[in-house]
Amino acid sequence: MSHRFFEGEEIAMTYSKYRHSPPEEVQSIILSYIKEKAFDFSCQYLPEDAHESLNIIRNEYKEIFDSIPFTDKTRITNILVKQSMSVANVVGLISTVSAYQYVKEKDPDTALSLIQRTEQRLLEAMGVSSNQTKVELRSRYFCLLACKSE
Repeated sequence: MSHRFFEGEEIAMTYSKYRHSPPEEVQSIILSYIKEKAFDFSCQYLPEDAHESLNIIRNEYKEIFDSIPFTDKTRITNILVKQSMSVANVVGLISTVSAYQYVKEKDPDTALSLIQRTEQRLLEAMGVSSNQTKVELRSRYFCLLACKSE
């Protein structure tokens, strides 16, 4: 017998408010997987299989969801989050994505130039000069949840 304890937007919002960060070992496993399978922006230096990874993300893991053998499963899409952060922090966030890290590993000078140009373009688009200027970052999340039936 299975019980559904974590359904609906209210529980998701409460969870996101009070959740704790996973242990470093779990974070390391997740980050390793993301570096191998996913990326957030594209450029000419991406690995050849990047388009396949991007399609998996664009489809919000639908193929993976369809392949989960459990009947008790849920795919949650369009979790929209807005947060205020400085341009410097946005650029810092961009520098953590696997596509940037790939470029940095292969060509550090190009990666540095790319991140500096990105920051400059953001500042110019906003008509400001300080990278401490706040912007609203909007992120869309999705997740898959599954439970093996008893």
